[in-house]
Amino acid sequence: MLDTIGVLYDGYDYFRKKFSESQKDLIEARFFFQKVVVIKGEEGAKIFYDHTKFKRNGATPKRFQKTLFGEGGVQGLDGQAHSKRKKLFMQVMNVRALKKIEKKFKKKAADCHSRLGSERRNGTFLRNGTYFNANRL
Repeated sequence: MLDTIGVLYDGYDYFRKKFSESQKDLIEARFFFQKVVVIKGEEGAKIFYDHTKFKRNGATPKRFQKTLFGEGGVQGLDGQAHSKRKKLFMQVMNVRALKKIEKKFKKKAADCHSRLGSERRNGTFLRNGTYFNANRL
């Protein structure tokens, strides 16, 4: 349970610290009362992406699918369906495409920010229940 609390408190930094302490690319942990293995590095990535070693479909609890990944997301697909969706996604994962997305996001956020008027406070504004800090965009 300590690993669960650590991840909730520190996010990804929790395991970064654990890897640094262990000086290894593989560590064992307990997450939500279940034993898990956490891997990193080039060899870890090869193992993780070897579809004969891992099954994604059904691995993520429904509450995480609904809130974190989205139902039907690439994280829950296996085999050809996973490869096809990942290839589609990776087509936009380049510097030029990401800069374009960033530019669109900043414009939308600025437009939204300017429309809110009196709801703005210290550069932070509320839109559809989400707080944005326009100073950090």
